[in-house]
Formats: sequence, structure tokens, C-alpha cells
Amino acid sequence: MTKRNPQINVRLPEELKQMVHDRAEKNGRSVNSEIVEIIERAVFLGDSGAGLISAEHARKMSNAVRREAYSVFLGICIEQIKAAYESGDDTAIAEFHLIESEQAFDETVPKVKAKLEELGYTCDIDMGGLVINF
Repeated sequence: MTKRNPQINVRLPEELKQMVHDRAEKNGRSVNSEIVEIIERAVFLGDSGAGLISAEHARKMSNAVRREAYSVFLGICIEQIKAAYESGDDTAIAEFHLIESEQAFDETVPKVKAKLEELGYTCDIDMGGLVINF
């Protein structure tokens, strides 16, 4: 049996709720994942966003950034696939330029490629992007 994280209920003004939904969609995450991301950043970086943090918190933030890179790049792939099939193409190219760190790139691209291949796409890593065929 999978252990579930504890739940918390929060009341938000409608405008803020919509902003969270929009941000989650833009980042290719669920609303829950987006809220967790926002809270992690606020807690780990503190009010100033530039305070000295522990090594453990730095590792957690680094992991959060890599998780975000995966979500964002997968979202880009989905957008490019949609644009391709809507224009009658059977190939999409998702560019790498948004993945900033080499470590995030090395972890993100193979995971996204594996996820897409699991869904039946064929993927090739090109100089500037992930070529997705369907």
C-alpha cells in the first residue's frame, strides 16, 4: 500500500486560485504539485529569497529545480506534439534551450525521452532538441 502525504485544506481568493491553476498548466504540473513547489521555494529560500540555507535545504532546492525542469520540458514536448498534429505533421521538435544546467539536462532529457517512448513515440536527441516522431 502506498503511503500518502498528509492533506491540508486552504481557502484562496478566486483570483489567486486561478493564478495557481494557470501557473500549473504553464509548467506542465498538477495544481497540487505546483502548490508544493511554491511552498518548498518559500520555505527553503525564506522571506528574502537570498538567505543562507543549510546544505540539506540546498539539496532539496536543487532537486526541486530538476523536477521542475522535467515538468517544463515534458510540457514543451506536449505543446510541440499538439502543434505538429494540428498542422498535419508527424514529427515535433522540442528545443533544449530552456534547460539551463548540464546536470538538469542530463537528468531531464533521458527521462522525458523514456516517458514519450513508453507512450509509443520514437525519439532522437538532436543537437538542439528532442525530435519526436509519431
